[in-house]
Amino acid sequence: MNTNAINYLNVALMGLSFGLAIFLPFEVFLFSYAVLGPLHYLTEINWLHERDYFMPRRGDLPLLAGLGGLVFLLTLSHLLPRWGVPLSEAGHQFITARTNNLVIASLVISCVVVFVGNPRVRLLCIVVSLGHRSGWRWSPD
Repeated sequence: MNTNAINYLNVALMGLSFGLAIFLPFEVFLFSYAVLGPLHYLTEINWLHERDYFMPRRGDLPLLAGLGGLVFLLTLSHLLPRWGVPLSEAGHQFITARTNNLVIASLVISCVVVFVGNPRVRLLCIVVSLGHRSGWRWSPD
C-alpha cells in the first residue's frame, strides 16, 4: 500500500469508530481501553527499541532504574501508618523531604544522562544533584 491509501484507510477507520462511538459509547470505550490500548503499546515498544529507548548510553540504565526504585520505595513508605507501622510526625516529614529531593534529583539526573555527553561533567552534575540536601522550596509569599 502506498501512503495515500494508508491515509484514506485511517480516515475511513476513524469515521467508522466515530459512528460506532455515537451509537455504542460505552462498548467502544471498553473495547478501546481493553484491546486497542495494549495493542498500541505493543507497537510502541518496538518503535522505542529501535531508538534505544532514547538513551544514548545503555550503561545509564542501572542508575536510572535504581533511582526509580528508590523513589518507588520512599513513596510506598508513606503507607506505613496505614499498615500499622507507627511513624512520628518528624519521621513523616523526613521521609517526605527525602522523597521530594530524590524526585528532583532523578529528574535532573535523567536530563543529564540524555543531554550531557562529557563523562566528567555528567558525574559532577549527578553528584551535585544527589548531594543537594535542602530541597527547592516554593513559597507563594
